[in-house]
Amino acid sequence: AEELLQHLDSTVFEQQLSALRAVRSAKAVLLIIQSCRCNGVPLSKNQQRWARLVLEQAPDLIYVMELRGDNVVLCDAQTGRTVLDVMALHRKMGEEKVLQVGEI
Repeated sequence: AEELLQHLDSTVFEQQLSALRAVRSAKAVLLIIQSCRCNGVPLSKNQQRWARLVLEQAPDLIYVMELRGDNVVLCDAQTGRTVLDVMALHRKMGEEKVLQVGEI
């Protein structure tokens, strides 16, 4: 499996980036994470490919995390605009649903 992941074609990364842009789901992020490690071993080649791809072709996907009092806020790295307010999400959805987001 590690050998296969190490030799993924560039189009696979580009397709995953397109999927992430279209859906912005935890599942799309999970696919990216799975291409960056195998059996707990980091695949630095793929990590570097992802970093380069996102920084050069998709800086709009980069968020800055800020702690504002007891609240965590994600802001667009380019504009500073608030993208996600965790406290507001918690009030809207409830704690159980917010925590389920990471459970895929």
